[in-house]
Amino acid sequence: MSDWSTRGGPQVMGHVLLSATRLDAPRRIVDVLSLSPLGEVPEIQCRGIGTRLIAYALAAAAVWAVYADTVAGRRRDNAMDSDIRTRAALEEHWRASERGDTEAEHAIYAADAILDYPQSGERFRGRETISAQRGGHPASRHFTVHRIVGGGDLWVSECVITYDGCPATR
Repeated sequence: MSDWSTRGGPQVMGHVLLSATRLDAPRRIVDVLSLSPLGEVPEIQCRGIGTRLIAYALAAAAVWAVYADTVAGRRRDNAMDSDIRTRAALEEHWRASERGDTEAEHAIYAADAILDYPQSGERFRGRETISAQRGGHPASRHFTVHRIVGGGDLWVSECVITYDGCPATR
């Protein structure tokens, strides 16, 4: 990520790297992308740039996964139709979230879905538990989707959620 500095030219403000590696999972070796390192210029820390770099890296990882599957021949002819349906379902999820339609908002989740909030360490298991947790939120929530990228089994939504008019971290 770069920005114009007071010295009259572009300056690197931060960086993030995705490294292809292999994970020794219990049943098989899995190709993965490792998000590391992440760095930003000290003078601009605590301004959300690191958060944005991570979001961009995750979006790039989703696009990379689709590309890698296509090159390797793992995507079937109907994969694009499936991706179109998935994108439409995600878009409807966010529209339903914005209008407060909890039934439509939670229709996207499988009955045994798991929702993790890494920032707080909370984990919610099952569509009904997720719905109850979100339905009981006392704040007025609004959702602004910046982009949705992905393909196959990996999708990333980049959005800003505001609670009572105050934005949460992206």
